[in-house]
Amino acid sequence: MDIRAVVSGFRNVEPLPGPADAWHWSPAPGIDFAGALSADGRRLLQLSARNSYDQELAVATLEFAREHEEDIFAGHPHLGTAGGFAAPGGRRFDVVAGVGPQVHGFYRVENPDLTPHVRLTFPAHSCEFSGDETLEEAVSRYRMLKMNNFDREPLPFLKMRYTNTRTRGRSGNPGRGLTEPKRLLEELRLLEGGEGSFVEFENRHGKVWRVEWHGAWFIAEWETPDGRPREIGGDDLLLFAQSRLTCRCSGHGPGDSLLHWPESCPRRPSPRHQPLATTYGPCGPNGRGSLAHQPGKGELEHGRACRRAQGAGGGDPAGSLRADG
Repeated sequence: MDIRAVVSGFRNVEPLPGPADAWHWSPAPGIDFAGALSADGRRLLQLSARNSYDQELAVATLEFAREHEEDIFAGHPHLGTAGGFAAPGGRRFDVVAGVGPQVHGFYRVENPDLTPHVRLTFPAHSCEFSGDETLEEAVSRYRMLKMNNFDREPLPFLKMRYTNTRTRGRSGNPGRGLTEPKRLLEELRLLEGGEGSFVEFENRHGKVWRVEWHGAWFIAEWETPDGRPREIGGDDLLLFAQSRLTCRCSGHGPGDSLLHWPESCPRRPSPRHQPLATTYGPCGPNGRGSLAHQPGKGELEHGRACRRAQGAGGGDPAGSLRADG
């Protein structure tokens, strides 16, 4: 397909200042598109913005995408990223994301022959992607991120499932489903008073934590052989959860609780200078790792062996989080 000829027929198209074989077009006020020919001339690398277009950022993104297209899509044809991006104008974007045609579906109505030759590229944040998204998850994530907003804040990658015995709310997924951090924080707060309720959440690195309510909040790292449950205060729990989704070291001070600091933060204080949280054995009677104060009131398993012994649920989620009840 002759990409140049196709793009030249777009409404209000004009050359994009800077890179060769690059264009800008705006079919309506507040809606802007920019695109550039791939390095091999076989594809259109395209981005769009709604009421937030910044030409300098668009040019930087397309130039980076053209140079790193192979890295972006290597092993991830539906949704991939390449790091090392330095966004102009003091913006915090640190990667360029690429979206494949099976996810974005651009031009499938007006010019379906063009669709397979188009890859969307957007400035993004590294904390928003796991690098292992399935096709279904890539479609959900693409819709969630609203990447056509150049002024957006980061939306960290998060999977979650939960059951609340007090509110009767629960997730309807067979496993953990994609959701937004504000939903996680809401459900963690709602655990209070719901005996046996739980929230299980996973960050972009595949690390999983499980929180249960048994007269207090208890948390343990999930699916690890040495995960130990501990009691944790409500405020510390919310800070802990947020820090596991993204690392923002600035703003932490030496007087902060250790739970406030992401583990990857180079300025994180040593645990020996912090009070130890209440801990319980890694696997309770019969290897069942109970967090309840009385037998039979719910359990938080520890490690793969404990999970197998109890037949715990889990599995891979399919798309975004669904709520029942």
